[in-house]
Amino acid sequence: MAQKPRIPEFKDEQEARDFFDTHDTVELIGETEPEELVLAPELAEKLRRRRERKEVITIRISAPHLARIRRIAARKGIPYQTLIQLWLAEALEREYRSS
Repeated sequence: MAQKPRIPEFKDEQEARDFFDTHDTVELIGETEPEELVLAPELAEKLRRRRERKEVITIRISAPHLARIRRIAARKGIPYQTLIQLWLAEALEREYRSS
């Protein structure tokens, strides 16, 4: 029976890269301890909002506006529907604060 590889102490990042390039990490699972994941408060809030129940609606937007929204979303690297949701959330927050 082959002996399971162990994770050595690395002298630098390159040595670690070389090791993990040549070893299957599945074989090393027993060598590590789970870490507790602590999220930044902003990220925790974003994830909480994503889990909120959402409803599907239909809204008519002019073609030129939608094209601009899609271009802006592409520049930001997010889906255009997500951009619209972010803008709505920001506008709702502004309105709520001002009233």
